Amino acid sequence: MFFSNVLIQTLLLSGAGYFACANPITRENGGQVGTSVGHDVNTSGFPGTIPDPEFKVTTKNAVANPAAASLTSDETEALRLHNAARAGKGLPPLVWDAKLAANAAAWAQSLKNSNSFQHSSAASRPNQGENLAQNSSPSKPIDNPLALGTQQWLNEAKDYSGQAIPGTDFSSYGHYTQIMWKTTTSVGIASATNGKGTYWTVARYSPPGNMVGQKPY
Repeated sequence: MFFSNVLIQTLLLSGAGYFACANPITRENGGQVGTSVGHDVNTSGFPGTIPDPEFKVTTKNAVANPAAASLTSDETEALRLHNAARAGKGLPPLVWDAKLAANAAAWAQSLKNSNSFQHSSAASRPNQGENLAQNSSPSKPIDNPLALGTQQWLNEAKDYSGQAIPGTDFSSYGHYTQIMWKTTTSVGIASATNGKGTYWTVARYSPPGNMVGQKPY
């Protein structure tokens, strides 16, 4: 089973708040409010949103998408997980966008180089939403960081009750609602690693979701 014996921590950038479960270490930041709002909402805290320490990440039933023919197995599985969740709510599938993936890769590399964990500025990614995750597994490489991050984001579904996005904190479900945003059509995901077991995963979405006052579906 993938990702067994996983120690997972969730970071609140706005203050101390760590949640440990069993060994990679996870920090998450994402689900920023869309560009219709004049500021980014910090949605990096995820109390009570600790993913199951044992993830089943499979590559069966991959999304049939001509544009995905050249994707890696990790990219394919991350896209499949996105679209399986969306299909469950009757939402159209997202398509893989190479430009979004390149933008995600550039920001993941920047985070790795600076050894930091924060959102890119809204001005640097017009018309793009962003989800972030950080995982560490010093003793064993993570083979599927994109699928791992995606599954962690989707695990927030249990904390979402169908409400409109508020103008205040919606950190317990912000990644999930970005994935499920009804008007989002494209996604690109990438990761960077420092070679010491830490992985920065970035997903970019277009058009962005999490618009204040609106519901994802």
